[in-house]
Amino acid sequence: MGGSKISNLTPFSIIAWVVSVVFHPIVYATLGTAVLLLLLPEYHYFHIEVKQRLLSIIFIVTYVLPLVIIPLYYLLLRVSKTKVGERHARLFLLFATTLIYSFVYKNLLVYSFFSSIHVYLLLCTSLLFVSFIITFFWKISLHMIGVGGFVGLLFSLLIFNHIYNEILFAAAVFVAGTVAFARVLLQAHTQLQIYIGFAVGFIISVLFLSLLPL
Repeated sequence: MGGSKISNLTPFSIIAWVVSVVFHPIVYATLGTAVLLLLLPEYHYFHIEVKQRLLSIIFIVTYVLPLVIIPLYYLLLRVSKTKVGERHARLFLLFATTLIYSFVYKNLLVYSFFSSIHVYLLLCTSLLFVSFIITFFWKISLHMIGVGGFVGLLFSLLIFNHIYNEILFAAAVFVAGTVAFARVLLQAHTQLQIYIGFAVGFIISVLFLSLLPL
């Protein structure tokens, strides 16, 4: 998801590629869960080992598992000698990842004391589904939808829960700017696709969390 074109390898393009990999759209399920465990009062009394175990499960199921699908998908195409375009690949991977996130939402964290994280995972699933629908018609930056949704989470915590961590917020904005620059540098997206991607992620995140508060 979110392919890149590196015509000439330079230190900047390598850094931009690393940024794109580290802040892949599916990493925000784990990052957002970590933020909620850190900032929400109801999780302050949780033992650190419980938090680490929960984060490990979220990371494996929402990050590692979708990434495993990518080489399997291309291996299947190679074995079947099928050639598909970038759009087809993006749609398939988005659809598969949305199914995985839907499974996580329905089967994990169903206990009441995990309700806030449960809501956030539903938000992540919704952002994936919206990305899938938009990609049918237009190439949008999935990286920026992801980081926009994450910034929207921090903004919602401030507006609706009156919880604010200026270091986290500043870091999130910095990451958003860095990811945007990286995607343009790699010629993966136009500036319009970058701006609209961030706006879609941010607006949906804030609207969603205003209707289903954490």
